[in-house]
Amino acid sequence: MSFVLASFSVQAKEGDKIAIILKNANVSELSMMFNGSIELTTPQASGLSSKNQAIIILENFFKSNVPTNAVVLHETSGSTNSMIVLNLTTKNGQFRVTIKGEYKAGLGFVINEFKIT
Repeated sequence: MSFVLASFSVQAKEGDKIAIILKNANVSELSMMFNGSIELTTPQASGLSSKNQAIIILENFFKSNVPTNAVVLHETSGSTNSMIVLNLTTKNGQFRVTIKGEYKAGLGFVINEFKIT
């Protein structure tokens, strides 16, 4: 039983890690968590993107919207799918970030869907 609880607490901290990455606009580090293709939504773009396309789109988003803070609002950690919701504050306003992903053995948390609205 304690192993299950320990595993959950490690997974539950992905939101905090991603909040720091977003606050620092570190697209390079964030992209290490991307699946090979990712469903990406930003105010400027929407659709299925390759990992490389997603990097370019997010770099452009953060150039126009420099982050000042990111806070985890909600986080679920399931055995197959997980979701993280954050509030991203930028110099141009606030955005809601919704991330859906899964935990893969040897890879950790892998992001399949990333939405900024």
